[in-house]
Amino acid sequence: MLYLLSLTIGLCVAYLACFWLFPMFFTGASQRISSRSIRSVVLIIGMNVTSYLIAFSIPDAEWSNRILHAVGGGLLGMIVCYLAARDARVSIRAFQFFTFSFGTVLVLGVGNEIIEYFLQNYTQYFQFAFAATFNDTWLDLISNVAGASLGVIVLAPWVLRKNADEKNLKM
Repeated sequence: MLYLLSLTIGLCVAYLACFWLFPMFFTGASQRISSRSIRSVVLIIGMNVTSYLIAFSIPDAEWSNRILHAVGGGLLGMIVCYLAARDARVSIRAFQFFTFSFGTVLVLGVGNEIIEYFLQNYTQYFQFAFAATFNDTWLDLISNVAGASLGVIVLAPWVLRKNADEKNLKM
């Protein structure tokens, strides 16, 4: 339970990092946290808890883990990036968004696997068992990529619509 709570907090921290990084990387400016950002953090927490409930309702432990990494890792990571870019009101091309976001989600997935490795192999006070086999890590990473790819498909219309709306406002 503590691990799942730390993952939820990690996604909220990732949102704040992306909220700061998107404008800094693409425009050199920064944004202030607003009430919209607070709503996004609450939404992230709700979606993350929902992804746990969905994954844990699946009786097969292997499929449950795949869904948890695909939905709670890859897909939710892309949503976190989308919310951060939207809330920071950064105007970027869809390709820039997807490249930056996809890379961010992959880094978060690899970071999660590294943390799981250290918790499983080097903690003395807790008995963590994340991976029964070496292949579990690779399957987790593949699941994260699948979820991030699903996120690209789901979010593409929203990013493209946002960019079209901004172009219409400038005319």
